[in-house]
Amino acid sequence: GVEKAERFFKMLSSNVGTPNPTGRTFTKEDVDEAWNKVKHHFQTVVESDSSDSDSSTSSDEDEKAKRKAKKQAKKEKKERKAKKEKKEKAGAGSRGKARAEENKHLPNVDFIIDHVMHRC
Repeated sequence: GVEKAERFFKMLSSNVGTPNPTGRTFTKEDVDEAWNKVKHHFQTVVESDSSDSDSSTSSDEDEKAKRKAKKQAKKEKKERKAKKEKKEKAGAGSRGKARAEENKHLPNVDFIIDHVMHRC
């Protein structure tokens, strides 16, 4: 989720101006614009998730949030396991390289956003 995206953008920021493994070189503006768009996406998702009815008590909302977070963590763990198995089956890194090749026509900002949305 958001934490993984933040780590990715910190890494991108520290490598501004340096070609990455796919041969792309990102500017500070590329990284900043992509981060703002991704951050907005995550905020929108959080806002839409929290638009429950106003009649709930704060305690009920806390319990709902805890159950939802636990369910989400379980789902993410299952997805990570499936992804890891798929990666091992296909050969490490081959899908990431294929995706980069498919998206080589995208402008840098869109390329970054696509990468983050599929990995975080």
